[in-house]
Amino acid sequence: MTNGTTAAGAKYKIGEQLDGGIIFYLDKSGEHGLMAAPVDPVERTAWCPAKSPNVLAMTVRDGIGMGRYNTEKIIDKYGSGDYAAILCARYQLNGIGDWYLPSLYELELMIKTIGNGTNGPNRNIGKFSEGYYWSSNEKSDSEAFVVISNNGARMDLMKRSAEERVRAIRAF
Repeated sequence: MTNGTTAAGAKYKIGEQLDGGIIFYLDKSGEHGLMAAPVDPVERTAWCPAKSPNVLAMTVRDGIGMGRYNTEKIIDKYGSGDYAAILCARYQLNGIGDWYLPSLYELELMIKTIGNGTNGPNRNIGKFSEGYYWSSNEKSDSEAFVVISNNGARMDLMKRSAEERVRAIRAF
């Protein structure tokens, strides 16, 4: 199994619902992976608080599981407020609250497996809106990466002034 495809004899499948979320990645065992929340927790938000200074949160880790680390770093740096990472961390679904803002790789994988970036039966079963979705990865002290939901391309936007979509994920 590679990049979120289902292994033979796996317990779960990509696109399957679990605890209200939608599975978009499975490890080699097919028993553990990542799921996306079924909806965006908020219409649009900034990556960090609008009045925050341009500083690096040092969210450079990318890959599977790195979004959780980055989310914690962002919240440690910026504290309370309403912004992408903290809104994902506050998200609750069926009594489960260990959600986070995905890393750039996790976000790209999510769009490619259950979003508009895939063909076949799982095409946009995650019901992603058209537009940009924040990742937990920064490009600079003033910019962070987003993924365009309709084609899976990445780009960077201003952290404080751009208000974009977010989708919380969690490991299981």
